[in-house]
Amino acid sequence: GPNHRGFDLCKFFRSSEPTEHTRGNAEAFARAYLEECGGCEGRGSEAAVESLLAEAKLFEPLTWLEAGVFFLFAAKGDLAGRQRWEGLAFDRLENYSRCVDRFRDDMQLFLRTKPLVPQ
Repeated sequence: GPNHRGFDLCKFFRSSEPTEHTRGNAEAFARAYLEECGGCEGRGSEAAVESLLAEAKLFEPLTWLEAGVFFLFAAKGDLAGRQRWEGLAFDRLENYSRCVDRFRDDMQLFLRTKPLVPQ
């Protein structure tokens, strides 16, 4: 099932304004990651790459929420930089709000690319 690698991969490539390059770079990274992964199924096949990218996409709302909460705590602890931290928090929480509604669709995509129980 989905795990920390999906969360980490999502943080590398999430963007509030993704481009064609964002997707291409994520695919290249996922392919290289899978080729180097000793115990990964499919090791670099298109299906394995798509499955890993679908896994990463599941975590997008959580990565934005985590960053938003972090910046809220930073604003509380750094009064001199509070305005900057609050701006960063607002941006991340706005991105969370934008993508959280897609979670159900992303979960369905993930479930189509990978069985929950390894065979």
